[in-house]
Amino acid sequence: MEIRRAIAHRFQKALRPNKLVLLLGPRRVGKTWFLRHLLPELGMPYLFLNGDYALVRNVFQQKTLSNFKNLVGSNKLLVIDEAQRIPAIGWGLKLMVDEIEGLHVVAIGSSIFDLKSVSESL
Repeated sequence: MEIRRAIAHRFQKALRPNKLVLLLGPRRVGKTWFLRHLLPELGMPYLFLNGDYALVRNVFQQKTLSNFKNLVGSNKLLVIDEAQRIPAIGWGLKLMVDEIEGLHVVAIGSSIFDLKSVSESL
């Protein structure tokens, strides 16, 4: 599909180490589907987390570099779906983007995603 290719090209161009890409849009429009199908094509090890899960939210409560380095491990790409569900996600994203060398970070959120918490931190 031509639309998917155009979006995929723009996304890949925006995806850079030590930068955050926010993928926002209304609920149920295919944000997660798009990334799940694109990630294998990127050719880098990735970790896909879902903010709907309490375990993921709990991991983000301890905002230490060692905690985030352990979480990411040897992965070069971190994708956080439903990022708006993680309290104060902006601080954790900032720490990872600033301190974990070579890490690519993508946060997926619905249009209710609190951009203020992310933009103030980053």
